[in-house]
Amino acid sequence: MLVADEILPSKISAIDPPMQLKGTLVPESKLAARPFKNDPSPYLKRVSFERSRSNSRTPRPMPSDSLSSLDSMSDSGSSTSTESLSDDSKIPKPPGEPGHPGRGGYTLNEALDWNQKAYAKFKKFMHNLIEEHLDTTKCASSQDYALLKVVRDKAVDAFPDLENYRDFWPLNDMIMMCLKYTSGRARQKKARMVVGKSKSKKMH
Repeated sequence: MLVADEILPSKISAIDPPMQLKGTLVPESKLAARPFKNDPSPYLKRVSFERSRSNSRTPRPMPSDSLSSLDSMSDSGSSTSTESLSDDSKIPKPPGEPGHPGRGGYTLNEALDWNQKAYAKFKKFMHNLIEEHLDTTKCASSQDYALLKVVRDKAVDAFPDLENYRDFWPLNDMIMMCLKYTSGRARQKKARMVVGKSKSKKMH
């Protein structure tokens, strides 16, 4: 019947996929690989961003008097995956050691790029904290972990911008440099006292 012949094409066109109406068959693999135009996919963008950053990141040498206690103290503050991801967006530590710009290191003041007033305030505050809570005759790696954490927490409370730096490296650098100086002077003073005692004994 003519009625059946007219209805049949409409049923076939409803069953056939839209891609066949154009006369071109697209393989399923290409259809699956083609992204949606409106798909934001923030996770995929985040992963690709993290990979590119991780590939470009070069390992930095650890200081000679390694701050193992300070490093573990910083790592303890980022236990969740969310915090670890946000940590990658923070300002990384420059390569080399602080205080040695001529030997592949950097100057902390220049690396921070703070104004002189803010840096002087930070330096003075840190020196006061170190003298109050830490043993200035010992280097940073020989300090008590709990006391180092007290110094870090008080410093971050006074200078919230330290949260923007990965592993609080400006704070760790300041502690290391200050204690390296004070412990060195303490050793020199002790050596002079020993020499003075030996001379006094010879005179008697």
